[in-house]
Amino acid sequence: MEAEFLQRFGPDFEWQDDAGILAEQARLVAGLATPQPVIFRSNHASNALPLAGTLPADRERLLAQIEAAGAGAVGLRPHWLRGY
Repeated sequence: MEAEFLQRFGPDFEWQDDAGILAEQARLVAGLATPQPVIFRSNHASNALPLAGTLPADRERLLAQIEAAGAGAVGLRPHWLRGY
C-alpha cells in the first residue's frame, strides 16, 4: 500500500500520524464558521476518530472528544480497520 501512495504522490509523501490527524480534526471543527447550522460527520472507515454533531451547537463537545482522544481517554479506530 505504501508503495502505491509513494508512486501516486511522490517521494515526499508522508503518512499523517494519529496526533496529526486529531490536530487537523480539531482545527477543522474549531474553524468552521457557517451562516447556517451544518451537520458534521467524520464517520468514514478511514477516520481515526468517528465524530458526529451539528456545528456550531456541538462544537465544544466535538472538541472535547478530540482532546480526550489525544489524551488517550477515548480509543481511536485501529489502523487495520481504517480502510486505506
